[in-house]
Order: sequence, then C-alpha cells, then structure tokens
Amino acid sequence: MTAPALAQAVVYSAGVTPIAYGSNVTKNNLLVAAFTRSTSSITAITDSVGSVWRKAAGVTGAAIWWAVAGASGANSLTITATGNWEAYVYEVGGFLGIPVVDQATTATGAAVPSIGPLATTMGPEFLVAICDFSGAGTGGEAGWTVTISPNSNVVEYIIVSSTGSYTATMTPSDPAWIGAFATFGSPVLSPRADAIFFNGA
Repeated sequence: MTAPALAQAVVYSAGVTPIAYGSNVTKNNLLVAAFTRSTSSITAITDSVGSVWRKAAGVTGAAIWWAVAGASGANSLTITATGNWEAYVYEVGGFLGIPVVDQATTATGAAVPSIGPLATTMGPEFLVAICDFSGAGTGGEAGWTVTISPNSNVVEYIIVSSTGSYTATMTPSDPAWIGAFATFGSPVLSPRADAIFFNGA
C-alpha cells in the first residue's frame, strides 16, 4: 500500500498572511494548517490553487483546517481571522486515494495537556495536534515531530502505518491549555465480493 509522506512543512508566526508554500504543491495532496494562540479565531481560508478549505477541529485558541490541493503549482494561503495567531502549514502526499478527515477533537484542561484518544479507521494516516499554553510548552508526544513556537505553544505531527488509538500529549503541566487534534487518511474500497472475471470472450 502507498504510504503518506510529508512533502513540505512551513512554520509561520505572528499572523503573517498570505502564507506561501516553499515549493509547488501537487494536485490532490493533503494540505493542513494548524493555528494557535489564545485569542485566535480563524473564520476562512482561501488559496491560490483553488482548494476548498474546511475546519477539521477548532475552538478559540486552537484550530486545524484542511483541504485537498485543487491544482498543482505555487500556492499561498490567505487567512481571515480575529485576534493574534500562529500558523503551521503542511503538505502531505502519497495517499492511495483522495485524503479526508478521519477523526478530530478539541480539548481544554488545567494539567498535563492530553488531547484524545482518537481511534483511527483508515491507517496509514497523518496525525497533527496543536496546543496553546498559558505558560510555556517545552515538548510533545514521544516519537512525534514537535515544534515549539516563539510564544511557547506546541504543534506536533506523526505518520502512522496502521489503525489504532492515539493521544496527543504535550509538556509540561499547565494551569490552562487549549488543544486541537485531527487525523487524516484515505478511504480504500475493497474489491466487490461478487466480482467475476472471465478469461477470453
């Protein structure tokens, strides 16, 4: 089975829009934008390759948006939002079919940040989580690729090869945090059970 792979990642802070991908995107690849900061509220995203952007999961302070690339070529995202925000932008290719959201959730708390668990159904999948800290985030889930923002918020992602139950955690303990977590896969249709093949006319 074809496995998804990260094509490119771009990290932006301080609400810079438009956000330009570093290289051309590929039609039908998964595009993901994760947003954080306690006052941020993302209301719309458009891009220059005609993708349709939707929110997978989000509350004020943490959100994950996604799209299927509408065309191949240079791509920039225009963000409509209120408040200050940071964005983390990804392109993921290699799905067997057209990628979709599998599972998504948001969470808030006042201890060690823990978002989920989410039970994936499509594996392999791309998993991404983001967390706004009222204090300072310093790390994330073991085995995930973790980025700490200039404002000490945390975004992390991983590509998993099989279905399972996954939880996104960050460190350290925090008096107030807000997080979002989403998983993306590609539905694969099984061969029809009643399919009959004939050899010859």
